[in-house]
Amino acid sequence: MGINLGDVLSDQEDLFGDCVNVAARLESMTELGGVLFSHSVYDHVDRKLPLRFDDQGDYSLKNIARPVRLYCHVQR
Repeated sequence: MGINLGDVLSDQEDLFGDCVNVAARLESMTELGGVLFSHSVYDHVDRKLPLRFDDQGDYSLKNIARPVRLYCHVQR
């Protein structure tokens, strides 16, 4: 699963925007049963939820202008 936070555009049948593209790219990069989070999600949940994250570094994603810092959830 890939989780990203940002603006989403929609019409009657589809969703658009960089936010959707980033989430789709993260999903394709995630190991089976894993979860990858973008930095925008990490900023909102760090120290607010009892979760531990492992910084995966910056990644260049297809059709996304700037690199995106990724985090994975670490099981306790």
